Amino acid sequence: MHTPLQSVFLTGIIALFSLDILISLFGALFSPYFCELNPLFAPFTGTPALYLLLLIIPKMALLWGFVLISDRLNAIMPTPLYGTVVCATAFTIQLVYAGWLFGMNFFA
Repeated sequence: MHTPLQSVFLTGIIALFSLDILISLFGALFSPYFCELNPLFAPFTGTPALYLLLLIIPKMALLWGFVLISDRLNAIMPTPLYGTVVCATAFTIQLVYAGWLFGMNFFA
């Protein structure tokens, strides 16, 4: 089970993942200058349905991994501190990544 603080961080991760997916889809569908930087996903930008699946499935797996790791740490550790550290670190990394993507997409 998650603590309220962990739920806040996980909700933030969901929001950042959603923003990333929206920015990528908007760029792939409506921008002639869009370029996917991930070489694994770049060939699929021409097929929006497949590109959407390739954006969503890894993000859902990653989110599920954060949930499972934090739940497991909450269960085996005497305090929920370790699960909170996992959630907070994941959120911070995603926040920095989202800021970098925002800068690359809108100011480059």
